[in-house]
Amino acid sequence: MVVSKPYSAIQVQKVANQGYVNAGETESYHITVTNQGNETLYDVDLYNTLPAQLTNVSADPTWSDHTDTYAHWHIGALDPGQAYEVRLTVSCDITAAAKTILDNTVSVDGIDSQGTILTDSDRAAITVTEKYAAIDVEKVALSGIIENNREESYLITVTNNGNQSLSDVVLTDTIPEFLNYVESDPEGDVSPGGTKGIVTWDSSNIPAFALLPPGRSVDIRLTLRADTDASFHTSRIDNIGILFKSIGISDCRL
Repeated sequence: MVVSKPYSAIQVQKVANQGYVNAGETESYHITVTNQGNETLYDVDLYNTLPAQLTNVSADPTWSDHTDTYAHWHIGALDPGQAYEVRLTVSCDITAAAKTILDNTVSVDGIDSQGTILTDSDRAAITVTEKYAAIDVEKVALSGIIENNREESYLITVTNNGNQSLSDVVLTDTIPEFLNYVESDPEGDVSPGGTKGIVTWDSSNIPAFALLPPGRSVDIRLTLRADTDASFHTSRIDNIGILFKSIGISDCRL
């Protein structure tokens, strides 16, 4: 029979979720503590310290105690091969300058069966990104063909392509001659009313337009009907897919 020699070791690893953060927004870290030895470790404690421009928001599992820039988890006993994982979310100060590198350290300690204190540490850095705002709108005719007194539907997609949240987004669509508004999902407001004029969507129709975060897209389905004498205007109707690409964002604020 082979008796293995007691061996004690502890490791902590910290990885940033994205590796970058917008000033005024949040980033998260995945922290893992692992008992890499072959004996149980006791009184294991995890500590994380943030630079001044980062602030603790939340942790899962929650911390044992914390301040704005410090957090401590009392893990207790950790068996051989066992891992303890933490998801830590922090916020970046709105005044943080672009390209600033925010480095922070996590450390762990524990005691083995011989009373030896074991320690390890790791670091993770994130970069404050340059601020830029961008928005994109695309419109696609679902069939591309329309006939007298027949309906056609369009898929409109609004996307925040920047790295800043956009507020009070407003989308407008001008209905061209020979076509009439039928419905939309979400429902828009038609001005001056009826089936002709301009269709408008804002936060009252689409709650997501109140604050559209980076990378978020919103889809709208619009249905129009051709006049009964649309065949007299074939050239206009044939180009309906192109006519309807002239959609604008009438108002959008950072």
